Amino acid sequence: MKWYKNYMGYVRETLAYLIYSVAPKSEPQIKFVIFTVGRSGSTLLTSLLHSHTSIFCDDELFRRKLFSPLRYLNVKEKLSNKKAYGFKLNTYHFRVQKTPDPSELLKSICNMGYVIISLERRNILRQVISHMYALHTDQFHIRGGEKSRESKQFHIDIKQLEQELDLFEGYRTLQAKLLKPYSYLQIVYEDDLLNSSRHQITVDRISSFLGISTAIVNSNLKKSTPTDLSRLVTNYAEVKTYLSTTPYFEYLEMA
Repeated sequence: MKWYKNYMGYVRETLAYLIYSVAPKSEPQIKFVIFTVGRSGSTLLTSLLHSHTSIFCDDELFRRKLFSPLRYLNVKEKLSNKKAYGFKLNTYHFRVQKTPDPSELLKSICNMGYVIISLERRNILRQVISHMYALHTDQFHIRGGEKSRESKQFHIDIKQLEQELDLFEGYRTLQAKLLKPYSYLQIVYEDDLLNSSRHQITVDRISSFLGISTAIVNSNLKKSTPTDLSRLVTNYAEVKTYLSTTPYFEYLEMA
């Protein structure tokens, strides 16, 4: 199936161009990009915003290799037929697209009229374990009536954990570096998305930032990683011992 995934970006892009040639088109009045690092709650935020009556929010447009990312984006925004259009840009997308200079791609997106919503997650340890667990179960998100493929227990390889922490630190550094020249709205997972009681308030803030009226929103996404790591991780004691010698130990018991 790997070959299929390698070509899916090109297939979706070509299909979008074919639809564009015959479908009604319009220029959205407001455009935004959710710029983030993986496993920060971006799919939840995308889902909430997409349920807004005036917003069409695409997910990861650049997650597969494309012929022309900017041309594809231009086509997708014009097919949205909503007042506001947005999409998610993840730091690893630059690697997928083999972008020589990520700052130039972000600059080009902003030159197309996009404003930036930056999404971050403070707890990098939970962020990394969430990613490792999603790879373990091969299930990154759970929607509506979908059943969780979660295993009752999950072994964490310490070397892999170390490598993943380094990788995500690099993604965070890249995000911070690329955001420096821009003004943007900051959303934090722990403050704005972790508790469902904050979802509507968060969308209200984003609506105000975009200059549109707010609307009642909802999402059918369910949390895919169990919260209690001591019950989930088979070698929890080993992981805890390793983390006790690192700056990440403080995040272990935090949500």
